[in-house]
Parts: sequence; structure tokens; C-alpha cells
Amino acid sequence: MSKMNQSRTNPGSPVRSRLIFFIAFFLLLGCDHVFYHPSQEMVDSPEKYGVKYEEFSISTRDNETLKGWRLYSKGKVSYGTFVQFHGNAENMSTHFRSLAWVTDAGFDLVVFDYRGYGKSTGRPERSLLVDDGKLLLEWVLKNSKTPDVILVGQSLGGTIVVPVLSKAPSERVRLLVLDSTFDSYRTIAREKLSAFFLTWPFQYPLSYLVSDSLSPADYISTITTPILFLHSKADPIVSYNRGYSLYKSSRSSIGFWDFETPSHTAGFHIPELNYREKLIELVCSLATLKDPSCGTDD
Repeated sequence: MSKMNQSRTNPGSPVRSRLIFFIAFFLLLGCDHVFYHPSQEMVDSPEKYGVKYEEFSISTRDNETLKGWRLYSKGKVSYGTFVQFHGNAENMSTHFRSLAWVTDAGFDLVVFDYRGYGKSTGRPERSLLVDDGKLLLEWVLKNSKTPDVILVGQSLGGTIVVPVLSKAPSERVRLLVLDSTFDSYRTIAREKLSAFFLTWPFQYPLSYLVSDSLSPADYISTITTPILFLHSKADPIVSYNRGYSLYKSSRSSIGFWDFETPSHTAGFHIPELNYREKLIELVCSLATLKDPSCGTDD
């Protein structure tokens, strides 16, 4: 009899266990850390691609250290400085490759790791990452060898750079590029909950356990810098709707480039999409120094 009762109850146990797991998972979402998946292993470096670079460090107000690289233009001059705010996984040693091509077009590139990523010390936390982003932007504006700065926020990096630029605007920032970025932490959590049948019924109550503080949707309309949006209609990680919603909330958008490739942050990874050339052409048209050689690889 006990075996029969056991056979009737066991099939439900995995379901209950998975439900408990997902509820616990989203309870932890309110603590931020599941949004971040850092790696300390440095996988690659610019020297493998023949790019001259130097490492720099920034001390935070709470005594942590942020590490970054400044990659130099391969041309005779540099027309501007790109700054990468990378996505939520790994570290700058993998992400820099998606923008390293700007050095071929005559631009410098600054990449850095958030606290807890790569060689940067500390632990990722939403408000602290925004504070760190402000420090990084201050460092770039002070140390850049070019007057023009272009900020590129990729995926989660976009959710960091939007409040950064809103809180610390600068006329030297000529363009903000938001690549595959979402509008709201709570809304993206709700979408993930709705995608799984066990958590679908609980998508609304559980999503309210996720803090929506510092969401880009609350800051995007205050930014006066020109903003370019980029998103795949078939993005499997951050839905196209989330990026488009952010675009619609902006008051200074100058374009929304979309494509069909089923990949995340693929716009600049895939040369065949020709968005690299389009971006350089756009940046050169916005540049303070109207140098006719800008973007010609001279």
C-alpha cells in the first residue's frame, strides 16, 4: 500500500520541485545577481589582432578597482573614441571583439569590465554598476585623445549606459548606440516567466518581486544625445518588442536598424549585414572635426 501511494505522489514531486525552484529563482532576482554572469578568465587580448593597446585602472568610491583597455586606431589619426558597455556574461576579453573593427576604420576603442568581471574587483550590483559607468565616462572624457566620444551599450550594457548618460550628460558624446537592449528589468523578467508553462500563471505576481529601479525606460526620454537603436526581430534572448518599446520612449532617436538574423547582439558581429560601414558613415557625419578622410581607412 505504501508503494502504491508513493507511485501516485512521485510524479508530482518533480513538478513541485521545479515550481519551487523558479519561485526561488525570481525571489533572488530582486537581489540583482542573476542578471549578471561574470567570468574572471581572460580569454583573448587585442595584441592577437595586431591592435596596439594599454591597460588602465579606475578606483571606485568604495575602494574597488575597475580594469579596462584602450585600443588605438590603426590609422595615422583617430577620428573619435568608441566606448563599449558590454553584455551580462563573461568579460571584456570576449566582448571587445565585436567592436575591435572600429580601430581599422580610424577610431580608438575603450572597453572595461564592471565590478566582479574579469580583473575588476567587487561584486556586481545594479546601482553600483551605474556609479561605475559614470566614473568610466569621466575617465574617458578626461583621458581621450579625441574630442568626440561614441557610447555603445550592448544588451545589459545598454541598461547601464542609459542612466549613466542621463545623469552625466556631455556635449562631447556625439552618439549613443543601443544594441539589443531592453526597456525594463521587471518586464523582461515577466517575459521570461511567461515563456515557461509552470511559471506562466505567476508571471505578474512574481515579476513584481523584481526591482525596476534604474530601468532605461525611466531615463531614455531625458537624453538629448542622438540615439541609434539596433535589434534583431528574431532575437532569442531579448525580444524585439523590448528594444522597440525603448526606441518609442526616446525623444532623440535617429534610427532603428533591424534585421532577421536569429541571434543576440549580432548587428556588428556579422559583417555581411553592412551595419559596420553604416555606423562609421553615421559617426563621421556627426563628428566635430569634419575630416573628409573620416571612415576611409587612411
